[in-house]
Amino acid sequence: MNMSPTRPFIETRIRDLQKEIDADLFLWLSGRKHPGVRFSGSMPLEFWGQYLDDHVRRIVDAAFITGRKIADENHVDAIAAVRAAGDVAESAVRTTIDKMVDYDRRMRGNGFPQSVPKKDTSLELERSLKSITTRRDAEIALLSGSAKDPAQQSMSQSASSDVHGGSVQIRSGRDVIISDSNIRGGDVVETGEKLGRKNGPLFAWIIVVAAGIVAGLAVAYLKGCFPNLLK
Repeated sequence: MNMSPTRPFIETRIRDLQKEIDADLFLWLSGRKHPGVRFSGSMPLEFWGQYLDDHVRRIVDAAFITGRKIADENHVDAIAAVRAAGDVAESAVRTTIDKMVDYDRRMRGNGFPQSVPKKDTSLELERSLKSITTRRDAEIALLSGSAKDPAQQSMSQSASSDVHGGSVQIRSGRDVIISDSNIRGGDVVETGEKLGRKNGPLFAWIIVVAAGIVAGLAVAYLKGCFPNLLK
């Protein structure tokens, strides 16, 4: 069982929703949902089709929205909250389907449930649980992607170092740009991506590093920092 601190709050929200669903289900049993219409023909198809799907959607939305909201407001593990929401939603869906099986049997038996067999709801249950797992996996994927964003942003930021008026920049791990206003009034640009296109990523990185070192020494030499080193 998922022991996220958000679980009790999700369960409370779903219990309240379950009362609304139960009240609506009773309208079918009492005949007030569709007055004067017998539970036959297209009625069972509606009951186990769009009607069930609508309530499953309400349960799923309420569980996951509540879990994420509580997690965000209290700065707790959002992924654990999503898993808890999935568990609570599954339990509520199973409870709803069980009650619908009972009502279905009563309505088909015209008040004599023992006169008709219980409906096999394996397909309906599978369809409903799939909607929960799909939502849970999508929520976790979004949260996992958000968690990686800061690192990705850090890696993609340009790293630069000034060399006495010039600069060497590595952008996104691919482009090396060496610039100095005193080198023929313009910039010298080497692109590791272009150099490594035919020779593979490892060779490209070697070229990138080598180009950066040589360019740095060249700029320093021209600025008069290491005249003896390169004589």
